[in-house]
Amino acid sequence: MLADETTKALLDEAVNCAEKIRIKIEQYDFKLKQSITVSLGVTQYEVNQQVQDLLKNVDIALFQAKNLGKNQTCKTLS
Repeated sequence: MLADETTKALLDEAVNCAEKIRIKIEQYDFKLKQSITVSLGVTQYEVNQQVQDLLKNVDIALFQAKNLGKNQTCKTLS
């Protein structure tokens, strides 16, 4: 199923929010010897979607972020 323009815009907004969080974590001084980074996965909830399917989709996005070199934000459509 292809997302309509509104759905795409909302998903892009969620990705932008996640990316801001990722950058804040990367730049924050945790007072540790090593740097701290985070990989994030973002997906969208579809009406009547099962929780297991939602979690599977966000896990796919997270796995993609890690495979692309970590410290990234990736999205997946349902």
